[in-house]
Amino acid sequence: MSDKENPTPIEHIQLTYTDCSNITRCHVVRPDMFARVVKTGLSFPRPTFTFPWMGGAPVAGPTGQVTFRPDASPPLPAPWLPGVGLSFGLFEEDDGSPFSLCPRTFLHKQESRLKGVRMVLGFELEFLLLNEDRTPVDNSTYSESKILRGKTWKFLCGVVAALEAIGIPVWRYHSEGAAGQLEVAIGPFMGSLLKAADALVLARQAIYHEAAALGCIASFCPKPFQDIASGAHMHISLETDEGANLFQASPKEAQGFLAGILSRLPDLILILSPTGNSYERLQPSSISGAYQCIGGENREAAIRLIKNRDELIQRFEMRPIDGTANPYLIIGSFLAAGMEGLENRSILPEEVTDFNVPGKKNPPPLPSSLAEAIRTFSVSEFNKELYGPELFKLFVDMRTRENEFWESDESMENKIKLLIHRY
Repeated sequence: MSDKENPTPIEHIQLTYTDCSNITRCHVVRPDMFARVVKTGLSFPRPTFTFPWMGGAPVAGPTGQVTFRPDASPPLPAPWLPGVGLSFGLFEEDDGSPFSLCPRTFLHKQESRLKGVRMVLGFELEFLLLNEDRTPVDNSTYSESKILRGKTWKFLCGVVAALEAIGIPVWRYHSEGAAGQLEVAIGPFMGSLLKAADALVLARQAIYHEAAALGCIASFCPKPFQDIASGAHMHISLETDEGANLFQASPKEAQGFLAGILSRLPDLILILSPTGNSYERLQPSSISGAYQCIGGENREAAIRLIKNRDELIQRFEMRPIDGTANPYLIIGSFLAAGMEGLENRSILPEEVTDFNVPGKKNPPPLPSSLAEAIRTFSVSEFNKELYGPELFKLFVDMRTRENEFWESDESMENKIKLLIHRY
Protein backbone atom coordinates (compact mmCIF):
# COMPACT_ATOMS: atom_id res chain seq x y z
CA MET A 1 0.00 0.00 0.00
CA SER A 2 1.39 3.43 -0.94
CA ASP A 3 1.91 6.34 1.45
CA LYS A 4 -1.03 8.14 -0.19
CA GLU A 5 -3.28 5.17 0.55
CA ASN A 6 -1.95 4.90 4.12
CA PRO A 7 -1.13 8.45 5.22
CA THR A 8 0.53 9.23 8.53
CA PRO A 9 -2.21 9.84 11.12
CA ILE A 10 -2.51 13.47 12.20
CA GLU A 11 -1.37 13.71 15.81
CA HIS A 12 -0.73 17.47 16.02
CA ILE A 13 -2.69 20.45 14.67
CA GLN A 14 -0.75 23.60 13.80
CA LEU A 15 -2.99 26.65 14.23
CA THR A 16 -1.37 28.95 11.68
CA TYR A 17 -1.43 32.73 11.25
CA THR A 18 0.81 35.38 9.72
CA ASP A 19 1.37 38.60 11.66
CA CYS A 20 1.79 42.20 10.52
CA SER A 21 5.56 41.72 10.12
CA ASN A 22 4.94 38.76 7.79
CA ILE A 23 6.21 36.24 10.31
CA THR A 24 4.18 33.04 10.16
CA ARG A 25 3.48 31.86 13.70
CA CYS A 26 1.54 28.99 15.23
CA HIS A 27 0.21 27.27 18.31
CA VAL A 28 0.04 23.47 18.27
CA VAL A 29 -2.72 21.37 19.82
CA ARG A 30 -3.64 17.70 19.88
CA PRO A 31 -6.62 16.49 17.80
CA ASP A 32 -8.93 16.16 20.83
CA MET A 33 -8.17 19.74 21.83
CA PHE A 34 -8.70 20.89 18.23
CA ALA A 35 -12.24 19.48 18.32
CA ARG A 36 -12.88 21.78 21.29
CA VAL A 37 -11.26 24.73 19.49
CA VAL A 38 -13.64 24.28 16.56
CA LYS A 39 -16.59 24.63 18.96
CA THR A 40 -15.37 27.33 21.34
CA GLY A 41 -12.36 29.00 19.66
CA LEU A 42 -8.95 29.41 21.26
CA SER A 43 -7.70 32.45 23.12
CA PHE A 44 -4.53 34.12 21.80
CA PRO A 45 -2.61 37.11 23.24
CA ARG A 46 -3.83 40.24 21.45
CA PRO A 47 -0.28 41.69 21.02
CA THR A 48 0.85 38.57 19.12
CA PHE A 49 0.31 40.31 15.76
CA THR A 50 2.38 43.37 16.68
CA PHE A 51 5.95 42.14 17.17
CA PRO A 52 8.48 43.97 14.98
CA TRP A 53 10.55 41.69 12.77
CA MET A 54 13.78 42.24 14.73
CA GLY A 55 12.14 41.22 18.03
CA GLY A 56 11.55 43.14 21.21
CA ALA A 57 8.32 44.13 22.89
CA PRO A 58 5.05 44.11 20.93
CA VAL A 59 4.22 47.52 19.47
CA ALA A 60 0.59 47.47 20.61
CA GLY A 61 1.35 46.84 24.29
CA PRO A 62 1.15 43.68 26.43
CA THR A 63 -2.56 43.38 27.25
CA GLY A 64 -5.69 41.81 25.82
CA GLN A 65 -6.90 38.54 24.28
CA VAL A 66 -8.50 37.60 20.96
CA THR A 67 -10.15 34.36 19.82
CA PHE A 68 -8.96 32.12 16.98
CA ARG A 69 -11.76 30.50 14.96
CA PRO A 70 -10.56 27.68 12.68
CA ASP A 71 -11.80 27.50 9.10
CA ALA A 72 -14.53 24.98 8.39
CA SER A 73 -12.26 22.81 6.23
CA PRO A 74 -10.42 19.98 8.02
CA PRO A 75 -6.72 20.38 8.84
CA LEU A 76 -4.44 19.97 5.82
CA PRO A 77 -1.74 17.29 6.22
CA ALA A 78 1.72 18.90 5.96
CA PRO A 79 3.97 16.74 3.74
CA TRP A 80 7.07 18.34 5.28
CA LEU A 81 5.88 17.53 8.84
CA PRO A 82 4.47 13.98 8.94
CA GLY A 83 1.75 13.69 11.54
CA VAL A 84 0.99 17.42 11.51
CA GLY A 85 -2.18 19.01 10.17
CA LEU A 86 -2.35 22.71 9.27
CA SER A 87 -5.35 24.85 10.14
CA PHE A 88 -5.88 28.48 9.20
CA GLY A 89 -8.57 30.64 10.75
CA LEU A 90 -9.90 34.10 11.51
CA PHE A 91 -9.58 36.09 14.72
CA GLU A 92 -12.31 37.93 16.57
CA GLU A 93 -12.69 40.21 19.56
CA ASP A 94 -14.48 39.21 22.78
CA ASP A 95 -17.73 40.63 21.42
CA GLY A 96 -17.49 38.51 18.24
CA SER A 97 -16.45 41.38 15.94
CA PRO A 98 -13.52 40.85 13.52
CA PHE A 99 -10.07 41.47 15.02
CA SER A 100 -8.77 44.57 13.25
CA LEU A 101 -5.05 43.68 13.48
CA CYS A 102 -5.31 40.28 11.77
CA PRO A 103 -4.10 40.49 8.12
CA ARG A 104 -6.09 37.42 7.10
CA THR A 105 -9.24 38.91 8.59
CA PHE A 106 -8.46 42.12 6.67
CA LEU A 107 -8.36 40.23 3.35
CA HIS A 108 -11.51 38.30 4.25
CA LYS A 109 -13.32 41.61 4.69
CA GLN A 110 -11.92 43.15 1.50
CA GLU A 111 -12.79 40.13 -0.65
CA SER A 112 -16.48 40.85 -0.14
CA ARG A 113 -15.99 44.12 -2.11
CA LEU A 114 -15.30 42.35 -5.41
CA LYS A 115 -18.33 42.81 -7.63
CA GLY A 116 -18.42 42.09 -11.36
CA VAL A 117 -14.73 41.24 -11.48
CA ARG A 118 -12.58 38.33 -10.38
CA MET A 119 -8.88 38.34 -9.58
CA VAL A 120 -6.79 35.31 -10.60
CA LEU A 121 -3.38 35.24 -8.93
CA GLY A 122 0.05 33.72 -9.51
CA PHE A 123 3.15 34.12 -7.36
CA GLU A 124 6.87 34.03 -8.04
CA LEU A 125 8.91 32.99 -5.01
CA GLU A 126 12.51 34.19 -5.35
CA PHE A 127 14.86 33.17 -2.55
CA LEU A 128 18.36 32.09 -1.65
CA LEU A 129 19.38 28.56 -0.74
CA LEU A 130 22.32 28.93 1.64
CA ASN A 131 24.62 26.79 3.71
CA GLU A 132 24.57 27.35 7.47
CA ASP A 133 27.48 29.81 7.10
CA ARG A 134 25.31 31.87 4.69
CA THR A 135 27.33 30.93 1.60
CA PRO A 136 25.36 29.83 -1.51
CA VAL A 137 24.71 26.12 -1.86
CA ASP A 138 25.82 26.29 -5.49
CA ASN A 139 27.29 28.86 -7.90
CA SER A 140 24.68 28.65 -10.64
CA THR A 141 23.41 31.76 -12.40
CA TYR A 142 20.24 32.39 -14.41
CA SER A 143 18.63 29.15 -15.69
CA GLU A 144 21.83 27.14 -15.58
CA SER A 145 21.28 23.41 -15.77
CA LYS A 146 23.70 23.01 -12.84
CA ILE A 147 20.72 23.06 -10.49
CA LEU A 148 19.64 19.66 -11.85
CA ARG A 149 22.15 17.95 -9.61
CA GLY A 150 23.21 17.49 -6.01
CA LYS A 151 21.65 19.15 -3.01
CA THR A 152 19.88 21.90 -4.99
CA TRP A 153 18.01 19.44 -7.17
CA LYS A 154 17.10 17.27 -4.20
CA PHE A 155 15.74 20.36 -2.48
CA LEU A 156 13.65 21.47 -5.49
CA CYS A 157 12.21 18.01 -6.01
CA GLY A 158 11.20 17.94 -2.34
CA VAL A 159 9.51 21.34 -2.58
CA VAL A 160 7.60 20.50 -5.77
CA ALA A 161 6.43 17.15 -4.41
CA ALA A 162 5.26 18.75 -1.15
CA LEU A 163 3.32 21.51 -2.91
CA GLU A 164 1.66 19.20 -5.39
CA ALA A 165 0.69 16.85 -2.55
CA ILE A 166 -1.45 19.60 -1.01
CA GLY A 167 -2.92 20.80 -4.29
CA ILE A 168 -0.74 23.84 -4.94
CA PRO A 169 -0.01 24.06 -8.68
CA VAL A 170 3.65 24.58 -9.53
CA TRP A 171 4.15 26.44 -12.78
CA ARG A 172 7.93 26.30 -13.16
CA TYR A 173 11.18 26.41 -11.18
CA HIS A 174 14.70 27.44 -12.11
CA SER A 175 17.84 29.19 -10.91
CA GLU A 176 17.81 32.98 -10.82
CA GLY A 177 20.49 35.54 -11.59
CA ALA A 178 22.87 35.02 -8.65
CA ALA A 179 24.67 32.12 -6.99
CA GLY A 180 22.30 30.10 -4.84
CA GLN A 181 19.24 32.07 -5.97
CA LEU A 182 16.18 30.08 -7.04
CA GLU A 183 12.64 30.76 -8.16
CA VAL A 184 9.55 28.62 -7.75
CA ALA A 185 6.42 29.98 -9.47
CA ILE A 186 3.01 28.78 -8.28
CA GLY A 187 -0.53 29.24 -9.54
CA PRO A 188 -2.83 30.24 -11.07
CA PHE A 189 -5.22 30.50 -8.13
CA MET A 190 -8.87 31.03 -8.99
CA GLY A 191 -11.77 31.53 -6.64
CA SER A 192 -10.98 32.42 -3.05
CA LEU A 193 -8.30 35.09 -2.65
CA LEU A 194 -7.97 34.02 0.97
CA LYS A 195 -7.00 30.51 -0.13
CA ALA A 196 -4.57 31.96 -2.68
CA ALA A 197 -2.75 33.87 0.08
CA ASP A 198 -2.83 30.73 2.25
CA ALA A 199 -1.15 28.83 -0.60
CA LEU A 200 1.68 31.37 -0.71
CA VAL A 201 2.19 31.04 3.06
CA LEU A 202 2.24 27.25 2.71
CA ALA A 203 4.70 27.39 -0.19
CA ARG A 204 7.12 29.44 1.88
CA GLN A 205 6.77 27.00 4.76
CA ALA A 206 7.51 24.08 2.42
CA ILE A 207 10.63 25.86 1.16
CA TYR A 208 11.86 26.58 4.69
CA HIS A 209 11.31 23.01 5.86
CA GLU A 210 12.80 21.30 2.80
CA ALA A 211 15.90 23.49 3.14
CA ALA A 212 16.26 22.71 6.84
CA ALA A 213 15.94 18.98 6.14
CA LEU A 214 19.11 19.27 4.03
CA GLY A 215 20.99 21.36 6.60
CA CYS A 216 20.44 24.56 4.60
CA ILE A 217 18.77 27.95 5.04
CA ALA A 218 16.19 29.33 2.63
CA SER A 219 15.77 33.10 2.82
CA PHE A 220 13.45 35.58 1.14
CA CYS A 221 15.50 38.57 2.34
CA PRO A 222 15.14 41.29 -0.37
CA LYS A 223 18.78 42.37 -0.64
CA PRO A 224 20.99 40.03 1.41
CA PHE A 225 24.20 40.80 -0.49
CA GLN A 226 25.40 43.64 -2.69
CA ASP A 227 24.95 41.76 -5.96
CA ILE A 228 21.77 39.83 -5.11
CA ALA A 229 18.16 41.01 -4.88
CA SER A 230 15.05 38.86 -4.52
CA GLY A 231 11.53 40.01 -5.33
CA ALA A 232 8.11 38.43 -4.86
CA HIS A 233 6.35 39.33 -8.09
CA MET A 234 2.61 38.81 -8.18
CA HIS A 235 0.71 38.14 -11.42
CA ILE A 236 -2.91 39.26 -11.60
CA SER A 237 -5.50 38.38 -14.22
CA LEU A 238 -8.88 40.10 -14.23
CA GLU A 239 -11.96 38.17 -15.31
CA THR A 240 -15.70 38.64 -15.51
CA ASP A 241 -17.92 36.52 -13.28
CA GLU A 242 -18.30 34.21 -16.28
CA GLY A 243 -14.53 33.74 -16.63
CA ALA A 244 -13.85 35.97 -19.66
CA ASN A 245 -10.74 38.15 -19.76
CA LEU A 246 -11.90 41.54 -18.44
CA PHE A 247 -9.37 43.48 -20.56
CA GLN A 248 -11.12 42.11 -23.64
CA ALA A 249 -14.71 41.80 -22.37
CA SER A 250 -14.85 45.21 -20.66
CA PRO A 251 -11.64 47.16 -21.34
CA LYS A 252 -12.69 50.35 -19.53
CA GLU A 253 -13.46 48.48 -16.32
CA ALA A 254 -10.21 46.50 -16.49
CA GLN A 255 -8.14 49.59 -17.20
CA GLY A 256 -9.91 51.48 -14.41
CA PHE A 257 -9.08 48.68 -11.96
CA LEU A 258 -5.42 48.70 -12.99
CA ALA A 259 -5.28 52.51 -12.97
CA GLY A 260 -6.59 52.45 -9.39
CA ILE A 261 -3.71 50.21 -8.31
CA LEU A 262 -1.16 52.33 -10.18
CA SER A 263 -2.37 55.58 -8.64
CA ARG A 264 -2.19 54.15 -5.09
CA LEU A 265 1.24 52.54 -5.37
CA PRO A 266 3.07 55.31 -3.43
CA ASP A 267 0.47 55.05 -0.64
CA LEU A 268 0.81 51.25 -0.53
CA ILE A 269 4.56 50.82 -0.95
CA LEU A 270 4.99 50.46 2.82
CA ILE A 271 2.81 47.32 2.57
CA LEU A 272 4.61 45.93 -0.50
CA SER A 273 8.17 46.72 0.66
CA PRO A 274 7.98 46.92 4.45
CA THR A 275 11.61 46.69 5.68
CA GLY A 276 14.62 48.96 5.46
CA ASN A 277 16.34 46.34 3.35
CA SER A 278 13.43 46.43 0.88
CA TYR A 279 14.65 49.83 -0.33
CA GLU A 280 18.16 48.54 -0.97
CA ARG A 281 16.40 46.48 -3.63
CA LEU A 282 13.77 49.00 -4.76
CA GLN A 283 16.05 51.44 -6.57
CA PRO A 284 16.10 52.83 -10.13
CA SER A 285 18.16 50.86 -12.67
CA SER A 286 17.78 47.67 -10.63
CA ILE A 287 14.86 46.12 -12.61
CA SER A 288 12.86 46.00 -9.36
CA GLY A 289 9.94 48.15 -10.53
CA ALA A 290 10.97 51.36 -8.78
CA TYR A 291 9.02 53.73 -11.08
CA GLN A 292 5.30 54.50 -10.75
CA CYS A 293 4.27 53.54 -14.26
CA ILE A 294 3.17 50.66 -16.43
CA GLY A 295 5.33 49.03 -19.07
CA GLY A 296 5.41 46.07 -21.39
CA GLU A 297 8.71 44.25 -21.41
CA ASN A 298 10.24 47.12 -19.44
CA ARG A 299 11.08 45.71 -16.02
CA GLU A 300 11.89 49.11 -14.54
CA ALA A 301 8.13 49.76 -14.48
CA ALA A 302 6.28 48.93 -11.26
CA ILE A 303 3.54 47.24 -13.30
CA ARG A 304 4.43 45.11 -16.31
CA LEU A 305 1.74 44.20 -18.82
CA ILE A 306 1.83 40.68 -20.26
CA LYS A 307 0.20 40.49 -23.68
CA ASN A 308 -0.55 37.77 -26.22
CA ARG A 309 0.62 37.74 -29.83
CA ASP A 310 -2.28 39.98 -30.80
CA GLU A 311 -1.07 42.60 -28.27
CA LEU A 312 -4.09 41.98 -26.03
CA ILE A 313 -3.45 42.23 -22.30
CA GLN A 314 -3.65 38.86 -20.56
CA ARG A 315 -2.47 39.81 -17.09
CA PHE A 316 -0.17 42.22 -15.28
CA GLU A 317 2.80 41.71 -12.99
CA MET A 318 3.32 43.69 -9.78
CA ARG A 319 7.07 44.11 -9.34
CA PRO A 320 7.79 46.24 -6.22
CA ILE A 321 6.80 43.43 -3.81
CA ASP A 322 9.39 41.46 -1.86
CA GLY A 323 9.34 38.45 0.45
CA THR A 324 9.11 40.44 3.68
CA ALA A 325 5.58 41.60 2.73
CA ASN A 326 2.42 40.00 4.09
CA PRO A 327 0.38 38.43 1.22
CA TYR A 328 -3.00 38.99 2.90
CA LEU A 329 -2.30 42.71 3.22
CA ILE A 330 -0.94 42.96 -0.34
CA ILE A 331 -3.90 41.27 -2.00
CA GLY A 332 -6.48 43.10 0.11
CA SER A 333 -4.81 46.45 -0.60
CA PHE A 334 -4.64 45.83 -4.37
CA LEU A 335 -8.27 44.78 -4.33
CA ALA A 336 -9.35 47.99 -2.59
CA ALA A 337 -7.25 50.23 -4.83
CA GLY A 338 -8.47 48.43 -7.95
CA MET A 339 -12.12 48.70 -6.97
CA GLU A 340 -11.65 52.41 -6.27
CA GLY A 341 -10.25 52.86 -9.78
CA LEU A 342 -13.01 50.80 -11.35
CA GLU A 343 -15.78 52.67 -9.52
CA ASN A 344 -14.20 56.05 -10.36
CA ARG A 345 -13.65 55.01 -13.99
CA SER A 346 -10.00 55.96 -13.69
CA ILE A 347 -8.00 56.34 -16.90
CA LEU A 348 -4.92 54.20 -17.41
CA PRO A 349 -1.91 56.21 -18.61
CA GLU A 350 0.18 55.16 -21.58
CA GLU A 351 2.91 52.57 -21.24
CA VAL A 352 6.47 53.73 -20.63
CA THR A 353 8.89 51.94 -22.91
CA ASP A 354 12.21 53.64 -22.14
CA PHE A 355 13.90 55.38 -19.24
CA ASN A 356 16.74 57.90 -19.09
CA VAL A 357 16.01 59.16 -22.61
CA PRO A 358 17.73 62.53 -23.28
CA GLY A 359 15.20 65.37 -23.22
CA LYS A 360 12.46 63.17 -21.78
CA LYS A 361 11.41 63.13 -18.13
CA ASN A 362 11.34 59.78 -16.32
CA PRO A 363 8.14 58.68 -14.57
CA PRO A 364 8.00 59.47 -10.84
CA PRO A 365 9.98 57.05 -8.68
CA LEU A 366 8.33 55.25 -5.80
CA PRO A 367 9.55 56.08 -2.27
CA SER A 368 13.19 55.05 -2.05
CA SER A 369 13.61 54.55 1.71
CA LEU A 370 11.60 53.15 4.58
CA ALA A 371 11.44 56.60 6.19
CA GLU A 372 9.98 58.10 3.00
CA ALA A 373 7.52 55.22 2.66
CA ILE A 374 6.31 55.78 6.24
CA ARG A 375 5.78 59.49 5.59
CA THR A 376 3.85 58.79 2.37
CA PHE A 377 1.73 56.12 4.03
CA SER A 378 0.91 58.19 7.10
CA VAL A 379 -0.59 61.17 5.20
CA SER A 380 -2.80 59.04 2.93
CA GLU A 381 -6.53 59.46 3.56
CA PHE A 382 -7.06 56.36 1.41
CA ASN A 383 -4.95 54.33 3.85
CA LYS A 384 -6.69 55.72 6.92
CA GLU A 385 -10.06 54.64 5.58
CA LEU A 386 -8.88 51.31 4.17
CA TYR A 387 -7.08 49.95 7.22
CA GLY A 388 -9.10 51.61 9.97
CA PRO A 389 -7.63 53.57 12.90
CA GLU A 390 -6.08 50.69 14.84
CA LEU A 391 -4.37 48.86 11.97
CA PHE A 392 -3.29 52.13 10.34
CA LYS A 393 -1.66 53.30 13.60
CA LEU A 394 0.03 49.93 14.05
CA PHE A 395 1.66 50.11 10.61
CA VAL A 396 3.03 53.59 11.29
CA ASP A 397 4.24 52.78 14.81
CA MET A 398 5.71 49.38 13.92
CA ARG A 399 7.55 50.54 10.80
CA THR A 400 8.83 53.59 12.66
CA ARG A 401 10.35 51.35 15.33
CA GLU A 402 11.80 49.06 12.68
CA ASN A 403 13.26 52.05 10.83
CA GLU A 404 14.90 53.27 14.05
CA PHE A 405 16.57 49.86 14.32
CA TRP A 406 17.56 49.92 10.65
CA GLU A 407 19.16 53.35 11.02
CA SER A 408 20.78 52.50 14.38
CA ASP A 409 24.48 51.94 15.08
CA GLU A 410 24.00 48.18 15.00
CA SER A 411 26.32 46.81 12.30
CA MET A 412 24.74 46.26 8.90
CA GLU A 413 26.21 42.76 8.88
CA ASN A 414 24.20 41.87 11.98
CA LYS A 415 21.03 43.47 10.59
CA ILE A 416 21.29 41.51 7.35
CA LYS A 417 22.11 38.31 9.20
CA LEU A 418 18.99 38.71 11.33
CA LEU A 419 16.86 39.44 8.24
CA ILE A 420 18.19 36.35 6.46
CA HIS A 421 17.23 34.13 9.38
CA ARG A 422 13.88 35.86 10.03
CA TYR A 423 12.72 35.69 6.40
